[in-house]
Amino acid sequence: GLSLEGGGEKVFISYRSTNSKICFAKMMAMLFAADYEVVEVATEHGMMPMERQVALLKESSLVVVILSEDYFESKYCAAEARAAHQSGKRVVPVFDTAGDLGKNAVMKLKDRISDADTRAAADYIYSRQLKVFNSEGKFKEEQPKLLEMCRLAQ
Repeated sequence: GLSLEGGGEKVFISYRSTNSKICFAKMMAMLFAADYEVVEVATEHGMMPMERQVALLKESSLVVVILSEDYFESKYCAAEARAAHQSGKRVVPVFDTAGDLGKNAVMKLKDRISDADTRAAADYIYSRQLKVFNSEGKFKEEQPKLLEMCRLAQ
């Protein structure tokens, strides 16, 4: 089994709910099993207000960013990315390629960002070690690598 390496560390998972639900669920289960405290932003009435989500992100010590095709086009995701950058959070960027999104396509997402603060946040996120995986594929084999990235995140 997995060693309990998270030690209760608070993790915020930033993701686009319209297209990264499967990836989010798998990441959350993996982190929870490894003794991380995953911050919940969904309520039974839908998502919390953006300000509350940003506040929760700032209280977390690690941010996992699940990048998908339109991640930065979401107001919520862009706000979370800026907050992670501005508060100097440790970040683990994960590309969910369960769609048809290859790494090159994900790298080009930055080109579509017009806002300077969001672009700076994207640079901050992209400068970390990047992990590409397909959440529909071999997630079990990917887990040790993903957990190691969380542990070593800068």
